[in-house]
Order: sequence, then C-alpha cells, then structure tokens
Amino acid sequence: MKIRKSFTSFLALVALAIMLTASPIAAQDEPTTLQLWRFFNECASNFEGVTQLGDTNDVCAVQQVLANQWNAEHPELQVETTSLVWPGIVELNAALAGGTPPDIMSMHAFRIPAYASRGTLTPLTSYLEEAGVDVDDLLPNVRDAVTWNGEIYAIPFDVHGILWHINLDLWGQAGLLDDAGNPMIPVGLEAFEAACQQVLDTTGSAIFGGGEDDIVGTEVIWFSIYSQMGGSIADENGVPSVNTPLAIEALELQIRLREMGCFSSGELGKTYEGFNQGAVAGVNAGTWMVNEFDAQVKDEDAGLKDLYVAPYPQIGNTPAVWGGSHTWVVPLGPNADPERVRAAVQYIKFFYDNQIAWTRTGHATVRQSVQNSPEYQALPHRDEYAAFANQVVYFPKTGWVTAIDQIMHEETQAAILGEKTPEQALNDAQSRLIDIASFQ
Repeated sequence: MKIRKSFTSFLALVALAIMLTASPIAAQDEPTTLQLWRFFNECASNFEGVTQLGDTNDVCAVQQVLANQWNAEHPELQVETTSLVWPGIVELNAALAGGTPPDIMSMHAFRIPAYASRGTLTPLTSYLEEAGVDVDDLLPNVRDAVTWNGEIYAIPFDVHGILWHINLDLWGQAGLLDDAGNPMIPVGLEAFEAACQQVLDTTGSAIFGGGEDDIVGTEVIWFSIYSQMGGSIADENGVPSVNTPLAIEALELQIRLREMGCFSSGELGKTYEGFNQGAVAGVNAGTWMVNEFDAQVKDEDAGLKDLYVAPYPQIGNTPAVWGGSHTWVVPLGPNADPERVRAAVQYIKFFYDNQIAWTRTGHATVRQSVQNSPEYQALPHRDEYAAFANQVVYFPKTGWVTAIDQIMHEETQAAILGEKTPEQALNDAQSRLIDIASFQ
C-alpha cells in the first residue's frame, strides 16, 4: 500500500512538472521577436551595443541606436532589424507573395493606398488609441496622408521635401538682407523675378540652383509651382490630371525662370559643390541636406560661411511644396494576430515618443507639440523653415501615384531640354498615367 501511494505521489509530481513546463508562465520567459524592415542604410555593426544617441544626426544611426535602446530596455520584446535597398518595395512584395511579411516596415506615405487597398496592411486606428498614441497631435496634412478610407494605416515619423538653402553672404551682396541680417524672402512671381535679377546682376549666380539630372528635380519644381497655382495632379474622381491649361502654364513658367537664370541648369552635384564653395546664392535641396550644408559652415576651409534655410519659394498665389513622409506600417493584413499587432505598435509608439531624436536628421517633425517646443526650435535652422511642414502637398491617395515621379521627371525634363513642347510633354505624361491608373 505504501509503495502504491509513493508511486501515485511520484506520478502526480511528474504530471505537475509537465504542466508547469507547458504553462503560459514558463512560455513567457521566451522573448517575442519582431521583424522590422527599414530602408535607411546598414549600420548595425557600427553601433552594436550603443544605446545613447549623443550628437548623432545620421539617419541610419538614429534608427539603429533607438532600436538598440528599445532592446536593452525590453528583454521580453525584441526588435530584429533588416536593412533593405531603398525604397524596400521589391523585398516587401516578395515577402507578401510568400506569406512572410515583416511585423513593422518603413514605407513612404504615398504608397499606403496601393497596399491598403489590396488588404496587405493592418488598420491601426484602434490599436493606436489603445496604446495611447496621440494621433490628434499630428499635423493635419500629415494625418490625412496616412489615412485611407477612414482608417489610419501608418504612423509617420517625419515630413521631408524641398527647402530653399540660402548663402547669406551673396544675398547681402545683392542687397537682399534686412537690418538684422535676415534674408528678405520674396513672395509672389513678380517679387521672385526681381530678387532673382538682383542676385544675377551682382553675383552671377542663380537664386534657386538645381539641375535637370536629379530624380527629385524637374518634376518637383513643376509639381510645387502647379500646386501653388491651385492645380492638382488628380481630378475630383481621382483620375490623373497633369495636362490641364494650368499645368501647362506651370511648366512654361518653370522653363522661363530657368532661361532667366533663376533656376540653374546642369549637373546637380556641381551646383551643390558650388554652393559649398560659396559661389552659388541658393539651392533647391531637400530636408536631408540641412545638416550637410550646416557642417560646411562649421568647416573653416569651406567657402560657405553663413547659411539660412527657408521654405520653398512662393512663386504662385499659395505657399506649397512637394513633400512626403516616412512612416511605419504593419504589413500583416487586416486579420493579423491582435497580440502581435499590439507588440508592433508598442515599438512604433516608442519611436513616435522619440520624435525629437529623428528630427535631428533634418527632416521636419510630424507633431504639433514638437514643432512648438524649444528643443526642436533650437536645432540648426529649424526655426527658419518651421512653416515648411504645414505647406507640404502630399500626392493624392490613389495607387497610380507610385509611378508619377519617374513619368513626370522624364516628361518635364524633355520639355525643359526642348525635346518636346510643354503641351506634348504633359499630354504624353497624362496618357502614360491613364494607362497605369486603368489597371489599378
């Protein structure tokens, strides 16, 4: 009898051990790992174990150090980073086709409708509210850009686009500085042309240098001028609308300002080199160049000595400029495991809460509270181009806009180089875009 009781007790202990081993409590000891894909270069080995940003303002470094910091503070929820070739769409499409998408991915805002409409992105509105992400703090145009069919599908972490980088020394020579040494920014076409002529007459330089060889170049200037005139690249039904009389007028104006010497032509790299040498009065360059040019000012051997960064020139009736946002999306689809989505949103919220760290890269903040903060305003030149983020015009929320950069670059460049008339170039662009839109 004692032997039977002892054996029974032994079996009970074994059963208890098995239950404990298989219990959720024991399973929680294994960390959850989220797959995060991003297209901001590869630098993991350079920052291995680094959890403090210090003075870092490099795009790759900021992303990697923040991921390191998260992993150090959250052993139960780890983020594994994979770097992609910009813009990461080839890899994402392959993963979606194979049923192995990442949990979190960086994506340009204008691509969201193309993926959300196919049911490959997870709608995040309720998850963000549950996690305490204050989406009401987003700038209105930015929030609209990540919303599709009433649902928020991404959390943006910047506003990027084109700025007006100004050499104050050459503007001073042209008599375009006020008593405080600030540039007297022209508003409207007549004022812009007058300022352009003053700069040309005194310095021989373009007031807004650029080049026809850059992918973010000719089409961006055209899009910005067209938007300032009140034009839209899509009509009320979402159909491409790039060959309207107003669109042609915008392209003709762009060509005329280039012929006047207000917009310089040639190789963009040489224009930037001339700006760094102090020989160019102003350049068309992105938010990603703010830190690059500011570093030149700090270099005693550089020719650029005094830099000012303004929003895009207002040539039309309304301030407007091409731009967009880098965002975080969850490409797990609408039927994703809620617990996995909640885990992904935790990391997205962490990045959102560290918005000021990312804006050190030069890109503008997406948050009103950060935009108004002394810490943000103290970053180099941010107070000078603070209005930029609110002036950005995002592409319409349609699938065909994923092709617009390349098509409009090719066609506007053909018109600028005299290979086509403005009417022919924009009619050809319209035809190409209609072909793409018909398959959406």
